[in-house]
Amino acid sequence: FDSMGIPFKTLHNKDFKGTKKKKVNLKENFDVIVFASENADIIKTGKPSASSPYRRYYSGSTPPEYEGGIGKEGIEALKAFVEEGGILVTLNRACELVFKEFKSPARNAIENVPRSKFFCPSSILKITVDNKSPIGYGMPKEAASMFAGSLALSTRIPSGYWDRKVVASYPKEDILLSGWLMGEDFIARKAAVVDTKYKKGHIILIGFRCQHRAQSHGTYKFLFNALLYPEPN
Repeated sequence: FDSMGIPFKTLHNKDFKGTKKKKVNLKENFDVIVFASENADIIKTGKPSASSPYRRYYSGSTPPEYEGGIGKEGIEALKAFVEEGGILVTLNRACELVFKEFKSPARNAIENVPRSKFFCPSSILKITVDNKSPIGYGMPKEAASMFAGSLALSTRIPSGYWDRKVVASYPKEDILLSGWLMGEDFIARKAAVVDTKYKKGHIILIGFRCQHRAQSHGTYKFLFNALLYPEPN
């Protein structure tokens, strides 16, 4: 955002929580909220769950301004933000927060697949893009994506206030462009980017690192298009 001249504000845990007198209203101050790749439990509670593989990397020592998580109150504030027309963008592992807390019509298709059957360490994979959709606009029909601890998304027919649109997906075969991929079939024809709609707002699930270390310029547009999502007529 700095290098592209995009104005932004960094939100801390306290910014998702109100006071005794007034609940926080995120929509009053923000149009789009972006969560970089992070474990869902860490976002909510500040630490991974006991069963999480991220537990081994957790030191338990963080600066005070980053301690804890957004909590239940923060989750409810995010839900209200989307319901009122806000755009929530989750990158890579942060998509898990939406699966757990929003009950969206999407899930991680490789969540329970053992490493012995699927393994893809920081590789470049082929994706096919619906470049007529708002989130895929300006992208080529075929593109390269950075898969590093990433997700493959399965969607289901939405119900209630939900709707969903697959923006990008992994092809049927020949997915690997560079690197290592074992278990291609587990992600073949699964979604890589999904635009979900809930009430007045949208949740954009980008299941890979579209801005990986500021190097993956070819997939920046997914994020930038989310920031500029067109207003309904």
